[in-house]
Amino acid sequence: MDKNWYVYVPKSSGVPWSPFPVGYTVGQAVIRNEDAAAFYARMESVINGRFLLTIYDQGYSTVAMPYQTILRVAKIVTAVCALVELAVVILFGFLFIYRQRETSETMLMLGTKKVQVCEYFLCSAGVISLAATAAGSIAGYWLHDSIIALVVKTAGHYQLIDSRYSNGNLTISRLLEFAPELKWQLFLAVGAAVFLFACISCLAFTLSTFLHNRPSQKTPWGPKKEHRTSHLRGRSLKYALLSILRGGARSTVVPILAITVVIFFGQLSSTALRYQEQLDSVYDNTTITGYYTDINGKQIGNLVVDAYDVGSLYRSGKIKKLFASISEPYYYLGVSKLVDGTELHLDPLFVPPAFGLESLEEEFQRRPHLTATNNIRNAPEFYYSNVITMTFLEGYDESILNVSPDDKRVNSCLIPTSLMREHNIVLGDTLRVALDHYYTSPQYERPVFRDVDLLVVGSYEKQGSEDTIYAPLSLLFPTELIWDDGKVIEGAPSSTFDTGYSFTPKQEYQLRKYSLNSANFTIIDSRTLVAIKDYFTDYGYSEVNKVSSVRQFVVLNDVSFNNAVASIKQQIRYINTLYPFLYLLVGIISIVVSYLLVISRKKEFATMRGLGATRVRTFFSFFWEQGILCVLGAGIGLLGWKLIIGTPTTLHLMLIAGFLVCYSIGCAVSIMIMNHTNVLTILLDRD
Repeated sequence: MDKNWYVYVPKSSGVPWSPFPVGYTVGQAVIRNEDAAAFYARMESVINGRFLLTIYDQGYSTVAMPYQTILRVAKIVTAVCALVELAVVILFGFLFIYRQRETSETMLMLGTKKVQVCEYFLCSAGVISLAATAAGSIAGYWLHDSIIALVVKTAGHYQLIDSRYSNGNLTISRLLEFAPELKWQLFLAVGAAVFLFACISCLAFTLSTFLHNRPSQKTPWGPKKEHRTSHLRGRSLKYALLSILRGGARSTVVPILAITVVIFFGQLSSTALRYQEQLDSVYDNTTITGYYTDINGKQIGNLVVDAYDVGSLYRSGKIKKLFASISEPYYYLGVSKLVDGTELHLDPLFVPPAFGLESLEEEFQRRPHLTATNNIRNAPEFYYSNVITMTFLEGYDESILNVSPDDKRVNSCLIPTSLMREHNIVLGDTLRVALDHYYTSPQYERPVFRDVDLLVVGSYEKQGSEDTIYAPLSLLFPTELIWDDGKVIEGAPSSTFDTGYSFTPKQEYQLRKYSLNSANFTIIDSRTLVAIKDYFTDYGYSEVNKVSSVRQFVVLNDVSFNNAVASIKQQIRYINTLYPFLYLLVGIISIVVSYLLVISRKKEFATMRGLGATRVRTFFSFFWEQGILCVLGAGIGLLGWKLIIGTPTTLHLMLIAGFLVCYSIGCAVSIMIMNHTNVLTILLDRD
């Protein structure tokens, strides 16, 4: 008898069914996980009204998004490392082979064949490359588990989703377990590829030595023309500018490196900023609602909710909207007054004695209900409806349900169109119903029923079979006890967890006498989701299938919000975890590259010192040169970024400044090392 709202369908393989009594299952489909979002978007534009589309993916989207983020970041890291490795092997070929072009020239002059010269350089370079790549492959294989575990531990240090009181607990979800298995063949293949690129780089620079030592290249006769740049003023700065202008391809290495770093840092910083903007957009554009339910989380109506607990929640300052309802079975007596003002005589409900009274009470339980609520759209019947067809008497609208108890319109109602057709009721008529809200009469000392006259100010198309009459909540409940226009009620606070909106003992006593049949709410801001969950926990509210000290079960509709926020937070978390490693890597590379580029010119440095240049002058000559090239490249990169992408972010500018500092440190260290090296040792040293 208490399950008359269930629909029973024989369970078979040909009939779709659901254990949740939320209505009829119209149909079901099996879709691919990666197509779920597109399928939902396509179907959402087709379904309407009372149709509800639910996708059960067991938390696939929550798990897949972090994996996709990891893959995206891994691709970025792999691309950066590949480019860095390519630059390193090219630099290795340049320093180890091309700097020995005099040796190549000597070998050719002594009659050595070019093939033998290539074999000589490739064998020596190959031994070094083979040892280095083998050591790198072995180290990578033995350390990759620890590195991945460190990244996962750091990225997952904080919990992304607070699942307390969430409607996500009503289904099954899986957790992310990131533990990729990398076999030794992968590291062997990568080492072989690096070794091959190193050999190709060395071979290319070996062949370039042949072009440099061609006999056809003749030195022009006559005095060498003096470039106009030699008239530039200044000492260290003059030499730096001359070296830049006459450096040729050498002068393009540093600007290209700086431009690449600017673009790389711009991509990273813009990605981080974009994710933060997406997160702020989700917070700003999401409204989170919640509702009271039963222990299984299936019902939103026919509950017994303590009005005092609901009032305490409203006055806690954690929610901005509260919708409640009280339902009483009614017995339709007829129209007591027509729209034209004609009053009609109606006999009161006959209350038989003894067993007849019990039969009447049993019949009342099977009668439709009069539901007093402050918002019909949040009543249990329409909670999942998108469209409600309603018609109102002129001068009335949905706000009639939210009037105060002392308003003369408190005895207004909305009735279903089916009830209007059955009893020939029109808008403006006054109908009379008897409520099963009996009390003991001093005269008869037995239960009697209360007759209530209600002005019909609106009609609606009902969703079920019951002819529910909707009336203002204040008809059956003293709404002023909860809604008090936001004013702080004076008096000693009782056992509430509030922020100043407390009840007096008298008000608490009055609220304890009432129970609501449904209650749902809207939190103030999605950013306060954790705060309201903390409030529920401190108050003692129970979760679905998890009983706590207060046997009031609350569910927050935050699963979609949590999934969206978790996916973005997961991306931000991995960005904040991995990007610093990339920044550190670029900083180390800039120091090493600047060091190698300056050290490779030690012969030029020794010549300057041998001709009488002071250490200060040589220091600033090389330092200004590298600084000008680096700043020039960064400026070109920033200008291009502004013209093509937009204004650089603060983080972008800070990263570029960090790169310039690291590059300057590498230059300064290498120059100081050369300054403290004996000039004769440098001149006698062979590269």
